[in-house]
Amino acid sequence: LVALLLSVGMVWIVMTRMVKRMRRLEELMGGVAEEKEEPAMSKKELRRLARSEFEQFLEEDGKRRMLKKSEQAAAFREWRRQRGLTWNAEKSNN
Repeated sequence: LVALLLSVGMVWIVMTRMVKRMRRLEELMGGVAEEKEEPAMSKKELRRLARSEFEQFLEEDGKRRMLKKSEQAAAFREWRRQRGLTWNAEKSNN
């Protein structure tokens, strides 16, 4: 009978420790997930607040707003190429 009570007590202690560890792991994992979400949201907000390159392009020269859309797009591509903002800026310069 004593051996049975001791074994039940040991099982109880082991189980409570396991439950505590699981809760702690859940808290830690939840904290990591929350930390990852915050920077993504702040980047999104920064993008909204920042002026777009196209708006900057149009503001530099008011005449650009009067161009056809296709001409605006071509001029914008050239503007970006001159500033090295395109992926293939090296190819365009050659």
